[in-house]
Amino acid sequence: MDRLDSTCVVVTARENDKPYGCFATFVTQASIQPRRLAVFTSHENLTHEVIERTGLLIVNVAPADRGDWLRHFGYQSGRTTEKFEAISWQWGDNGCPVLSDAVGYVEGEVVASVDAGDHTAQIVTPTTSRLLHPRQQPLRMMDAVARGLEEPNDPKHWRTLFDWAASKSSRTDKILPLP
Repeated sequence: MDRLDSTCVVVTARENDKPYGCFATFVTQASIQPRRLAVFTSHENLTHEVIERTGLLIVNVAPADRGDWLRHFGYQSGRTTEKFEAISWQWGDNGCPVLSDAVGYVEGEVVASVDAGDHTAQIVTPTTSRLLHPRQQPLRMMDAVARGLEEPNDPKHWRTLFDWAASKSSRTDKILPLP
């Protein structure tokens, strides 16, 4: 599963005029009509707690040259660090932070939250989207791994998941074994 590539984003929120943000890769289109995104936020993140309370967020697409955002927004807690002090940003239309270097962003309102294990699927109705830097390429998770910015997930975890999926499927001949 760690070989499924995804776009790296910083999910931002606001509460009491304070900006919050966390690094994420679990973001996908959830519906065409009505337009919806699924943004998965970790239960461990303070940003998750703020989104749960406020129902607003912005998905900022990380540019390929900002791999430092992975560590900055992913490995520090807003409980102990002011993540936005050294980052260029401004408030978006919905009051959440827009990162100035983002490729683009989508502002949204959470219309439902679904527990998905250690993450919550925030089902989001987009309200505004803008492409800020059209020539920039987004940072992809496999690029971050290849550049040593992140370690791939523990293969033992995915072997367990694979074994479970294979045991539930009547089409095991179509499932490729993991190395």
